[in-house]
Amino acid sequence: MARNRHLSRPACATTSRARLAGLMLRRVDGALEEAFRAHSWATRRLLEFCQELTPEQLAAGRNDATGWSVLETFSHLVSADGYYVGSLDGSGRPVPKWNEPDEPAWGMDALVERSATLAGLWETYLESGDVAERLVMLDEGTFECRAGVIVAHALHHGDLHREQICSILRRIGLEPPDLQPWEYAVDKGRARFVSSA
Repeated sequence: MARNRHLSRPACATTSRARLAGLMLRRVDGALEEAFRAHSWATRRLLEFCQELTPEQLAAGRNDATGWSVLETFSHLVSADGYYVGSLDGSGRPVPKWNEPDEPAWGMDALVERSATLAGLWETYLESGDVAERLVMLDEGTFECRAGVIVAHALHHGDLHREQICSILRRIGLEPPDLQPWEYAVDKGRARFVSSA
């Protein structure tokens, strides 16, 4: 009997633990919202830079990993971003599926519009309080995955393809914008330089 008594916790300890877990989840959610704001900002900033390019420049370079042009890589990035958020919030595809016979690489105007729509959908989804452990079906029901993994992959996927686009731009003699979260933070007033003491 004495052993079992040591294993039980006072009710106040359990309540405190639950309250602490709730606070930790809110803190993580806030950080995740910030991560997706930086994700959307980086895509938008790179799109704005690429709007100044000629059609020849947009088609000239090729992504080493996929063989895609700047427009094709952007189309894939934005289409997949829509697939991830639509799978998570249950809305389906908020933007068309790319790389279908009737959906060639999208133009810059469509990319800017669709990425802005997705930025809003990510904000709404992250405010929903979804549970990271929830199972989500992907690939027409052939792949089962936790919601939190899809969220993590969406951030990774965006970084990967934005860097591929930047690599194409460098190869054709252009210097792309700095897309690091530090730049996002300074641009949005979330960080600043201060004089040293």
